[in-house]
Amino acid sequence: MQQDSMLDIDKNLESQAIMLQESIYPALASNQTDNLQQRILQLARNIDIRLTVIAEDGTVLADTDQNPTSMDNHRNRPELQQALEQGRGIVTRYSHTLSQTMRYLALPVGDDKLLSGFVRVAMPLSLIDKRLDHLRNVVILAASLTAIIALLVGVWIARSFAMPLRQMTNMAQKLSDGDYQQRLTIDRQDEMGDLAATLNQLALTAAQRMETITKDRNKLATILTGMVEGVIAVDETGHVIHMNEAAGRMIDAIPEVCFGKLLTDVISIDAIDDAIKQCLHTRGVVQSELKLSSPPRYFELYATALYEIVNRPTGAVIVLHDVTELRKLERVRRDFVVNASHELKTPVTAIHGLAETMLEDDNMEVDTRKNFLKKIRDQSLRLSELTTDLLALSRLESDGTEDFTSINLADIITSCSDALQAEANEKGVTLNAMLPDNELIVIADAKLIRQLLDNLLQNAIKYTPAGGHISLRLTVDDKQAIMEVEDDGIGIDTTEQERIFERFYRVDKAHSRTSGGTGLGLSIVRHIVKKHQGQVSVQSSLGHGSLFRVSLPLANS
Repeated sequence: MQQDSMLDIDKNLESQAIMLQESIYPALASNQTDNLQQRILQLARNIDIRLTVIAEDGTVLADTDQNPTSMDNHRNRPELQQALEQGRGIVTRYSHTLSQTMRYLALPVGDDKLLSGFVRVAMPLSLIDKRLDHLRNVVILAASLTAIIALLVGVWIARSFAMPLRQMTNMAQKLSDGDYQQRLTIDRQDEMGDLAATLNQLALTAAQRMETITKDRNKLATILTGMVEGVIAVDETGHVIHMNEAAGRMIDAIPEVCFGKLLTDVISIDAIDDAIKQCLHTRGVVQSELKLSSPPRYFELYATALYEIVNRPTGAVIVLHDVTELRKLERVRRDFVVNASHELKTPVTAIHGLAETMLEDDNMEVDTRKNFLKKIRDQSLRLSELTTDLLALSRLESDGTEDFTSINLADIITSCSDALQAEANEKGVTLNAMLPDNELIVIADAKLIRQLLDNLLQNAIKYTPAGGHISLRLTVDDKQAIMEVEDDGIGIDTTEQERIFERFYRVDKAHSRTSGGTGLGLSIVRHIVKKHQGQVSVQSSLGHGSLFRVSLPLANS
């Protein structure tokens, strides 16, 4: 900048010198130098430049700052020598006349053939320095103002970028924390606006995907929770990642406590652990049966490997299907087949043996033959009763064979009590019926209810010794009609009370057969109560009689 300023000053000095050169050339060429001093004083009146006119021999003819007559010969001044040689002389040197450093510029006056003299212009270096300082101050001020403006503009631009960036950073943090409802309100038509719009779209897409994942997860959780099968999922290290409530009930574990723990730490069932290891090793489905005791329970176990990466199992799923009831039904079916075969075989064998004996003995006495025929009749009646009870059970186990109507239980109880009164009297047992004053209406099959009461009363008569008492009561309890048959007979041991409703189960097998029982009466009672959505229970102890209670819902309930 200083160098450029000096160049500008030199050009200004040269311009002044040229004007002075043109102004005094005629006077020097005609040697009319008397009024030169006055003329250059007039020329320098409005400018801060020293003007000097010098003759060809170095004599000072005019000067704006000093009296020319008192000035030394300037022929040897460096600016004149340089002007004489180069056509222009410019130097910076100390002026003894003015006692300060000056910037001189000299030009020759004349044409190519004749040199008439020299003109010189000069400016104090202090003035130049002052102008340079002023220019420097102006530049510094301008630079400062420019810097301040640039800083303010930069701050404004930075803030205009920093604030959206800060908002985007906060939004990105909240997105990473799972808050997908955040949105940016940046309305700009530049790259920052495009980035904000992209982030908003990303948040919207993430929210939609997370909503889909949540719905799918909730559906899966609902399905797994509602499953009757037990489901246990473990990762490749054996830690529990899911267990539904059904599985917790089956293996006596709390799912919430098991999450994140090793399966072998929360349950000690070797069959499950072996199935997991086998399915992870074979990468297939493993099926086995699991039996638990206390109480006895049976489960079908299925284990299969989980895959998230191709050909690499990342865990396993175990499905437990409770087949305890199925096993129980299978046992009941087997027992039923065995018992039914045995019960049917006994009268058939007896009839066959008696008939064969009669056929082989032509000389059999009449009384013996009559006795045999009586036994054949009794066995055939027993066979008929067995067949009738089996058909009754079959009908009860089928659907749609009942005739439900509104019936008054008091009428049914009175009818059954009257019908069996003679049998009770013959046995020497007192039978009393205690009925309420009002009617108790239920929706039921009258024939089935009558059969239910007949079976209970006949059992009570059979197992109550002579002189005993049987009470038949009808009461109401919480919108339930309660029928009770109580006797003071032989009673039932507590260990056998749970099984007396099974088919062909007899407490006293010898007495049951001699009394003509089929072992199906209480099983029929249970099925009839179940058909009517009621409940049946027994309270008994050996030697103190039994109380059978049947509850049926009233019609208005």
